[in-house]
Amino acid sequence: MADTAPLVVFDFDGTLFDGDLGFEWLRWLLRRSPPRFALLILLLPLWAPLFLRRRWVQHGVRACFLIATLGRAHGSHSEFLTDRAAELRARLFPEGLAALADERASGHRVVIATGEHPPLVQHLLAHLPGGCPPVLGSTVVLTRLGLDLRHHLQGRRKLDALDAAGYGRRILRSYTDSATDAALIRASAEAVIVNVAIARRPVFVARVGCPATPLRWVDWAAASA
Repeated sequence: MADTAPLVVFDFDGTLFDGDLGFEWLRWLLRRSPPRFALLILLLPLWAPLFLRRRWVQHGVRACFLIATLGRAHGSHSEFLTDRAAELRARLFPEGLAALADERASGHRVVIATGEHPPLVQHLLAHLPGGCPPVLGSTVVLTRLGLDLRHHLQGRRKLDALDAAGYGRRILRSYTDSATDAALIRASAEAVIVNVAIARRPVFVARVGCPATPLRWVDWAAASA
């Protein structure tokens, strides 16, 4: 595929997948360790306020994963995927996967830019014809304490990551469910907005603030719904 082919960018959580994959991983980790879950509850007054402001959320997620994996000799995602992959794949949006396939068939460069850890997404989409598209995501490092979210890919950071990876910032079309992708939407010639209720659309448009970008609203359902 030519490097000059139009670029199409997909979000993952809420766009291709019904839910938050990182939350599912975190919940799975905590269910396997009651002591760590108890510690998470005990420290609730310290980490919960971090989710009250958008710019602090990455620090809240970072704290939760450190607590959930505290003292682990390994924090691999492979056990989680082995245990839950079939169930999680059933929560992929067939319409989203069809849209991704159509973009590929049109000769477009397709990239997934997500706040998720790339290996999780790559595993769930490995079965697609042509394999999983390139995934730009958050950096997770195993430290002596536990899993550390070093770089949470969200908001304007997605554009920076696309640029750093050589894709540039000119986007033909972006697919997302979240107004936090406002920078991505503004950089797109068109944006496909997934599963935003009609009543919430005016608020979404106001938050994104991009009158120059046409928005196409779609409603997708998971195969397991």
